Amino acid sequence: MNRRDYLSALNKVVKTLQKKTGKNVLLLIDDLDKPVSRIEKVLSEESQAFSEIECSLALTVPITLFYSPMVNRITEWFTHTEILPNIHAFDKDGNIYPPGISVLKELVLRRMDPALITGEALEKAVAYSGGVFRYLVKLIQDSAFSALMAGQNKIGIEPIDGSIAKMRSEFGRIIGLDDYDTLKKIHKQKNLTNIRQDVRFIANDIVLEYQNKTRWVDLHPIVIDLLPAD
Repeated sequence: MNRRDYLSALNKVVKTLQKKTGKNVLLLIDDLDKPVSRIEKVLSEESQAFSEIECSLALTVPITLFYSPMVNRITEWFTHTEILPNIHAFDKDGNIYPPGISVLKELVLRRMDPALITGEALEKAVAYSGGVFRYLVKLIQDSAFSALMAGQNKIGIEPIDGSIAKMRSEFGRIIGLDDYDTLKKIHKQKNLTNIRQDVRFIANDIVLEYQNKTRWVDLHPIVIDLLPAD
């Protein structure tokens, strides 16, 4: 089947669903993040095809796509684009941002018994997550396993510190010695120094993008700990 045949078959399914349910159809295409180069190629070459699907369509794509030279060519075929920013636990100046802290804590405590983690441990996990929920979950899950293996019935600061150290090593493996000068500049300026070269830091969550009234970037909190002292 060629592209036209696929579109025809898909639109027949859409019409059938609309007729049977009496409702509009929303097609959600998720997890378009690996590999980014392939997704960029598909979207740049096939964006018009998406506009020919006869129903509402939502795609989730990696943030790095919006740093691509092709982004305007891709997004022109879509009615609306929205970037969901990371939740920042700190503001652009490095000050604690209480609304972000509260949201991240609530996300955790809706999923686990508050009695299973100390307040201090939760605070530290939130601060070192960078506002990225999957890192927050990873820190707590790893800490829970460590606490369990140590015969503890609650996650305290020691298991959290161990999980942070483990994640610090993971980031350290993908950062080269020649990257640190660039990362220091990004941390100071809160912006990428060279978009084409620095987007790889965004792709690996070494650098995170945030948004309030303005867009800004900063290093993942765990990466900040890796920066050599001046």
